[in-house]
Amino acid sequence: TVTPAPVNQPPTAAGLADATLASYTVSFTDASTDPALNSPNGITTVTVNWGDGTFSSGIAGASFSHTYATASTYKILHTATDAARLSASETLTLAVPQKFSISGTVSHAAGPFPGVLMILKYNGNTKATTTTAADGAYSFTNVLPACYVLVPYKSGETFSPSSTTVCIGPDATGVDFTATP
Repeated sequence: TVTPAPVNQPPTAAGLADATLASYTVSFTDASTDPALNSPNGITTVTVNWGDGTFSSGIAGASFSHTYATASTYKILHTATDAARLSASETLTLAVPQKFSISGTVSHAAGPFPGVLMILKYNGNTKATTTTAADGAYSFTNVLPACYVLVPYKSGETFSPSSTTVCIGPDATGVDFTATP
């Protein structure tokens, strides 16, 4: 009897489907596998083409992270290569959303009003807070496009307007409030 020699099988690239996106940074952990038949060869190299002209490489099971410079749609290519130089790839098309800013000032009769808590809400939930500076200025950065409610707060004070809806995309500037007596 003739026993056929085992045929090397390519690895399976995996992990990209579980990628997470936070702001402009995408992260995932390689979960690629190589059939037991290939042992002890195994996966020798994992590479990631981030779709913006940059690449990363590592070993099986490594964590990969990349921060994009601009908002756009990127096609990420994740490749696992084994010791026999067989490889497999997977792709993910990822939309990195553009971020915007909201800024303005708060004033009162004496001029700029520092120390006012500015609350940025989306669907009734607080998304971010900041406090006005010495010149009464405030800003929220890296805000996703949407409509938000902006509320100024300082104990014992009343503001005009008491809140305002701001829809961003593009940036919203000059979103000002005045403390009223």
